[in-house]
Amino acid sequence: MKRTVITTIVGILVLGVLLFFTLKDSVFSKFAKDLSFQKTKQKSETDSIHSQYDKKPTHFWRGETMSVEGVCEKWGETPFDLSKFKESGSNEFIRAKMACSLLKNQNKYYGIERHKIREIFGAYSGHYFKDVIPAYLIESAKTKDQDTWQIVFLSDKNYKIARIIVHKNCCDR
Repeated sequence: MKRTVITTIVGILVLGVLLFFTLKDSVFSKFAKDLSFQKTKQKSETDSIHSQYDKKPTHFWRGETMSVEGVCEKWGETPFDLSKFKESGSNEFIRAKMACSLLKNQNKYYGIERHKIREIFGAYSGHYFKDVIPAYLIESAKTKDQDTWQIVFLSDKNYKIARIIVHKNCCDR
């Protein structure tokens, strides 16, 4: 009986050690990634001169977004013209040039019911998780090395526009 108890305890200890070393790698790996992200974040916040635009996820499931400053640098600052935006159809270049102005004045569209965006801005050309979320492409990738960007109208829990972002649409890379 004493031998069985000792064997059981040794077995439990061995399993515990194996479990520890198995989990240790994944925990330390996650910690290292988090630490690396923090260092990258600090560097990009203090030294954004070296990047054309800031590409930081705003939320873990939203994906990569571009700052207002990045949008202005990349596509310019053409004043927003709602009729031109709506009439541009699939002409992403026209919409891209006005994206900076739209983002800078996005609070003008806060509180508008999400389902009215199509009527105001025209047919959606992008896709953001669901077909009901208004999204308009402003740059489509021509090759696998390029990115696709879109303007997305995010709504609150009452389905009213609460924020407008420029989102990197996922790619095959």
